[in-house]
Amino acid sequence: MSKWERSLQFFGITYWALQYVGRASYTSGTSMLPTLQGGEIIWLNHLPNSEEKDKDLRVGDVVVYLIPRLSTRTYGLKRVLGLPGDAVFVRDVDYGYWVTVPRGKVWLQGDNTETSIDSRNFGPVPLSLVESKAKYLLWPFDREHKVFEPMVPANLTEVVVGPTKGVRNEQMTTSRSSVDADR
Repeated sequence: MSKWERSLQFFGITYWALQYVGRASYTSGTSMLPTLQGGEIIWLNHLPNSEEKDKDLRVGDVVVYLIPRLSTRTYGLKRVLGLPGDAVFVRDVDYGYWVTVPRGKVWLQGDNTETSIDSRNFGPVPLSLVESKAKYLLWPFDREHKVFEPMVPANLTEVVVGPTKGVRNEQMTTSRSSVDADR
């Protein structure tokens, strides 16, 4: 095999891996503190481009998505707090409200709720805009958590409720325990 053919093969495999397997990415911003800090490098696993993408996601996953309603292609990194059909209780400074995540969408929030611009600002995000899932922390090497497992940080634990299974919007003004009992 000639050098030219080996080079072509190398670039072909690299292109395929970056398109369909995953890639490394640099983080910026403060919306995912303390889980992720700006300047860290993470490995992202690409998600399939299909209508069954929600089967590859779990509540607690950290994902990269194309931010809706922006004129430029800007990506964000947030945690999945609600899948299609889930009821999510959203806390604001002075009040809270229930949201049922529609079919084909997810509810995304940053771990640092004070600085994060997320689904609380632009609503549920279409699954088609979710591109990949954070899998490993590659750098810095001295951090404890190197593998991203689905989890919900303590400051967000009261946000996730789970599938509504027939609970109507007017019932969602009841307490969390009554919604949990209906699951």
